[in-house]
Amino acid sequence: MTESAKAPVEMAKFVHLNAHSSYSLLEAVPSVKALAKKAAEYGMPALGVADTNNLFGSVEIGETLPGFGVKPIIGSSVSITMEKDSPTQLQADTGLITLYIQNEQGWRNLTKISSKASLNGDELGTPQISFEVLAEHSAGLICSTCNAREGYVGKLIQKDKTSEAEQFILKLKDLFDQNRLYIELQRHGMEEEILSEPHLLDWAYKHNLPLVATNDIRFMKKEQEEAFNVMLGVGDGTTVSNPARRKFTAEHYFKTPDEMIALFKDVPEAVENTLVIAQRCSFKVPLGTYYMPQWFKEEGDDRSVDQIMVDEAREGLAERFETFVKPVCKDDAEIAAKQKEYNERLDYEIGIITDMGFPGYFLITSDFIRWAKKHDIPVGPGRGSGAGSLVAWCLDITDIDPIPFDLYFERFLNPERVSMPDFDIDFCRDRRGEVIDYVRRKYGDPAVSQIVTFGTLKAKACIRDVGRVMEMPFPVVNRVAAFVPEGPGNFTIEGVMADDERLRALYDEDEEVKAVLDIAMELEGAYRHTSLHAAGVIIADRPLEEICPLYKDPSSPMPAIQLNMVDAESAGLVKFDFLGLKTLTVIHTAMRFIRERGDDPKYNFDINLISLEDKQTFDLLKAGHTCGVFQVESKGMTDFLVRMEPDKFSYLSDVVALYRPGPLESGMTDDFIECRHGRQEAKFPHPELEPVLGETFGVPVYQEQVMRMAQVMAGYSLGGADMLRRAMGKKKPSEMAKQREIFAEGSAKLHNLKREESDAIFDLMANFAGYGFNKAHTVAYGWVSYQTAYLKAHFPLEFMAASMTLDRGNSDKVLKFKRELERMKVPLLNPDINKSGSEFRVENGEAIRFALTALKGSGEEAVAFIEKERQDNGNYKDIYDFMERIPPEFMNRRQLEVLIKAGAFDSMDYERSVLFQNADVLLSYMQMYHKEKNSDQIGLFGGATEVTLERPKLNLEKDRWDPFEALDKEQQAIGFYLSSHPLNIYDAELRSKRDLKEVANLNTLALGDVKKAKIAAIIHEKRELKTKRGDRMAILNISDSSGQEEVAVFPKDYIKFEETIDKGRPVFMKISLGVDGERVRMNVEDMSDLESTLSSENALNIRITDMAAIDKLKEVWAGQENGKTECKLIYTSPRVGEIVVQLNRPIQAGKRLMYQLESLAGVEVR
Repeated sequence: MTESAKAPVEMAKFVHLNAHSSYSLLEAVPSVKALAKKAAEYGMPALGVADTNNLFGSVEIGETLPGFGVKPIIGSSVSITMEKDSPTQLQADTGLITLYIQNEQGWRNLTKISSKASLNGDELGTPQISFEVLAEHSAGLICSTCNAREGYVGKLIQKDKTSEAEQFILKLKDLFDQNRLYIELQRHGMEEEILSEPHLLDWAYKHNLPLVATNDIRFMKKEQEEAFNVMLGVGDGTTVSNPARRKFTAEHYFKTPDEMIALFKDVPEAVENTLVIAQRCSFKVPLGTYYMPQWFKEEGDDRSVDQIMVDEAREGLAERFETFVKPVCKDDAEIAAKQKEYNERLDYEIGIITDMGFPGYFLITSDFIRWAKKHDIPVGPGRGSGAGSLVAWCLDITDIDPIPFDLYFERFLNPERVSMPDFDIDFCRDRRGEVIDYVRRKYGDPAVSQIVTFGTLKAKACIRDVGRVMEMPFPVVNRVAAFVPEGPGNFTIEGVMADDERLRALYDEDEEVKAVLDIAMELEGAYRHTSLHAAGVIIADRPLEEICPLYKDPSSPMPAIQLNMVDAESAGLVKFDFLGLKTLTVIHTAMRFIRERGDDPKYNFDINLISLEDKQTFDLLKAGHTCGVFQVESKGMTDFLVRMEPDKFSYLSDVVALYRPGPLESGMTDDFIECRHGRQEAKFPHPELEPVLGETFGVPVYQEQVMRMAQVMAGYSLGGADMLRRAMGKKKPSEMAKQREIFAEGSAKLHNLKREESDAIFDLMANFAGYGFNKAHTVAYGWVSYQTAYLKAHFPLEFMAASMTLDRGNSDKVLKFKRELERMKVPLLNPDINKSGSEFRVENGEAIRFALTALKGSGEEAVAFIEKERQDNGNYKDIYDFMERIPPEFMNRRQLEVLIKAGAFDSMDYERSVLFQNADVLLSYMQMYHKEKNSDQIGLFGGATEVTLERPKLNLEKDRWDPFEALDKEQQAIGFYLSSHPLNIYDAELRSKRDLKEVANLNTLALGDVKKAKIAAIIHEKRELKTKRGDRMAILNISDSSGQEEVAVFPKDYIKFEETIDKGRPVFMKISLGVDGERVRMNVEDMSDLESTLSSENALNIRITDMAAIDKLKEVWAGQENGKTECKLIYTSPRVGEIVVQLNRPIQAGKRLMYQLESLAGVEVR
């Protein structure tokens, strides 16, 4: 028996009206489902849920409670002020009242009230409404005075303003006539309640107002009191030791009806009135009605919306046919046949679209896509099942012709299952906001909004939040939270404890950890905060405030609806997805770079008209040179491509569809490749299915193939086949059994199949339906992949420069592109203040210049100014000229230091260390120069007068950077080594080590069955982990000049090498290589310090020529490890003569030390 269909219980004589759900955002623990389940368990005929200052849960409440046999009463506790709306000052004097929806008019009014409160909250700091707003929208609502602590009446009583409180109640009474105002009593044992109740009872009897008894439900069980109070601390930013923190009592739980009746036995009418209110409230959020936005016809156009769509679709088909279809036809007969085929398909789709009432939807989508294209905003070719629509192609919604790819319209819009069409549209990541702004202007701000989403208390963050409130030391909190794995995955604390015995042991042995985790498990999953849906935009046929409540997120100028995506669709709101796809911007940027090469037609082509049979493109894919190619640049995908050896577009689509866990684990991919190369014969479950499965060698790769199989074998319509596919995907036993019978009957009738034969095919389809991919999506995204591969094959420098530009904020991705450039033998040039700009750019047709915006902390605005100033007034002559031309508001200390460390001024013949150590002098000069330049005295008599400020001299006597330090600084600014690599300093010594392999080749060696490799590398990062047995191990990020890798050091070796593992240290390593399925395994077997291995100095004499160097020398010395080199300090005193001091320990004297000593001013080494 399901939860929502349990045996009936005796009807309760009390109804909770003031339950709060997790939608109150860190103000309550229970989910809506938990509240509904408990109300049903207690036999309550209804339940009132009144979250604070929002209606986020209104649709879920209306849908969930009836499933448990409980009538939903939707309400909200709303902050009110008696002051008039004032957008210029924060209204601190606010308090709550609770409003319940009686009918549809009440819903419309409460949505307006909630919307106004949220929009005011954005301006005034906290959600609130004025009394005037309440008066304007009070019809259809029941009001209660809310709780004693936070209610408006209660707060006045606490301030000893009883007369004002009584007057406020009378104002409410006048407003909520016909006994729609209730005096609310709560008894949780709080001081505020004890103080308020006598007044409330007195006013109720004095003014003939009904009483109502409520319990302010914030959690489900008494035992959750501590957890809930910790939750308040998470929201309020307080800790358990804070005496001023908000606290609730243990009585704020979901009490039984009997407990409430006993609690209020002295005022039985207050209990009875809960049932009265439940009877008076008869409303559920209206569902099943679509608020389809209306297409705005041009003035004077008397055609119907349906006819407009038909006309535009036919015009679009004529144009598309001439451009794309006719040129590939062999003769007039084929042209005529194709025209007939396309016209019939168009008529079929138009009939379905108009019958279902969706022409306006298609026109609206087409309109904003065409606007984007007209304004040079890149738009994707299609996404999801929408690419299966010919009408969409004709209206420029997609750029995929569905007919040659055998894509089905029914997969997108099924005439046998009424549902909204849903186009997901990809736009240029940087300019999608412009398209949304266009939609707002066209359809009006009131009818356009974003969609709210809710962030939850997930395991790792929940542990940290709870630990902070409970004052667990920060390092301990971090250690406990670290047990929860990073990355995607629905990890729970309980699940992690079950999988990781170390966390379980910590929980069992440490009382403080146990207390934190126990509370974290109580709160885990509760809603923590609101956010905005990344892509969804609602467009309605009327102001949205008339349909549902609005919410104002501080991060966006555009309001959002107070419903999540699922609830919005249930409520009939029409969502359009405006997605940002970076790859579109990469393609657009690459095309701009290519066109800048000149007017030659080969540089000015339409990327949407390139040949799908380009050999150079397929050669690139076959070779696995996929870095930067959309969708296929991961190692596994690249390896799969190489095995596939694609030589036509359909294979690229197949790769994307097949390279997923299900097909990989099932062996489908191996069968496909073997058949593709003729090493295995394709097998078909029935001869009639060969035309359906032939292109994929008998393997059902796509959902559309499953649909076609149902049509061919059992006579399904494509609409019915789509419903079969959905049933197979959901695997509902009852629906599957029903469909199995339909399939068996149809296949027996069409092909005389026996039951066991039809069942075998049905089971095969059901199995592959779980793996099958949407072909329309793979074709559309395969087209984007192909375009990127084409650009890389034909215009590699422009493509790589564009790819690096779009990932300039991610140094790991830029490093990956740098390695690809090295493979391509394309130099990546250092940043240069006179040549670099905001983008990575092709230089002299043979190299790529590093972008200044890719430097950490350079600042987009500063770089834009530097570049424009250089374009307008020529190159910067020297560092002084630069400081004189860049205003202080565009250059702070950090930005100047980053430019210096990256080598951006190297072409001016300054040493980086000199500029870095004189940064204060340069910045001071810049400030004074621009102050004088902008002063009133300059140009007093008209005309421009030059600044006569003397340029300061740079101090050249300070310590210089040794090569190691210079590279370290460069790495800090860029994110990796660019001009050189620290190991290059050891080139002479390493040249003799002929058995050393390059780091970049470790993968290739492993795949070639090489078991061991010796390398020299720099350690960049150590990530310590623990095995299930609790033993420590580490993952090291290492590099040499060829590339970067991660290697594992297992426990027994980690113990041996822990002291050697140090960030920045050069080491020799012996690596064990292996392959586990798709993953290459690299484990460290041996490790030694490179410097100590190569060091050959037996004695070192250090002469001090300036005693000021002593302190610096001490710092260098303190960092040296013991070794075999004896050291002496020599100093010649003017009075004593030469003083020689033998240092107290021999050290390890390698190149790094030598460079450090030589870089110190006042020190000579021999």
